[in-house]
Amino acid sequence: KAVECLHLGPLSFTRVSDSSLTENGPFGYHGYFYGARREYVEAFSYYHAHQTSLYYEFPQGNRPFAIPQPMYPKSKLPGVRHFDVIIASDLRLTGGTTSSNVEEIKAQRQAGLKTGLIQMSRYQGSGARQINSKIRELIDGDQVQMLVFGEKVECDVLIIRHPPVLQELQLYIPEVKAKQICVIVNQTPKVDYGENGAIAYDIVRCQENLHRYFGQTGVWYPIGPLVRRTLEEYHTKELESIQLSKEDWVNIINLDEWKREKKVRHDKKIRIGRHSRDQYVKWPSDPDEILQIYPDSDPYEVHVLGGANIPKSILGSLPKNWRVYE
Repeated sequence: KAVECLHLGPLSFTRVSDSSLTENGPFGYHGYFYGARREYVEAFSYYHAHQTSLYYEFPQGNRPFAIPQPMYPKSKLPGVRHFDVIIASDLRLTGGTTSSNVEEIKAQRQAGLKTGLIQMSRYQGSGARQINSKIRELIDGDQVQMLVFGEKVECDVLIIRHPPVLQELQLYIPEVKAKQICVIVNQTPKVDYGENGAIAYDIVRCQENLHRYFGQTGVWYPIGPLVRRTLEEYHTKELESIQLSKEDWVNIINLDEWKREKKVRHDKKIRIGRHSRDQYVKWPSDPDEILQIYPDSDPYEVHVLGGANIPKSILGSLPKNWRVYE
């Protein structure tokens, strides 16, 4: 009832010129949000959704949520900004890629390093449209900043995690000058290596796009020995186009966050927990190997989060000491 419809025709007209903000290349609006505008919308939307009060103090001392640097008044805008580390990845993902990014951002922050983040999209079956909340909560606008299209930045190390983000050329990427580029291979080029294994990305194509973006080829780091073995066994020819590191880029974890306050009592069962989606590529195909990892006898108690239809089909039935949750 607060809205009144007036049947009088248009009361205003929009004037468009080449010099208007709307027509501005990096920071304009061409019918959809991108770059700084998109990041700003996502940032305030997340803030609004997670606050009990939206009261803003006046005059405002500190911003209640971080905004992209290009949205600051010109008097406060620095020149080419320098970051210790920049991470480029699909920051919307919900699984292990985001968990790895989160742990490295936290470690870098603890070490006093300044981190920049770049959203690059993986176009196969993601579904997520917003920056993952675990990432969003770490962006403070100071030590951890989101970088957007139109910015020019420098860094000591540029980390690109998840090669599928390099598969398709993307326009809205900030300009980055990096001393060193590390491509973290946390997924093999094929989803699996059976007869009908789907292709996740093409190494040669990703390397070409990497050079288009950042002017250099970088070093590719397998996430572990299994990924390295798969690359060397199935992708020998493609490896000629990249520089493969001799050492793996292993995932990290903050032991202090997971340390028990008390020691485990020896009279209790040993609990083994597993958290993963119930897909055939996530389980060993050999029944003996499954039971070697997740024993079917005392003193072990196995708890599986994410379903266990795949091991059930391999083993014939689930062990009595397993507890399965969807």
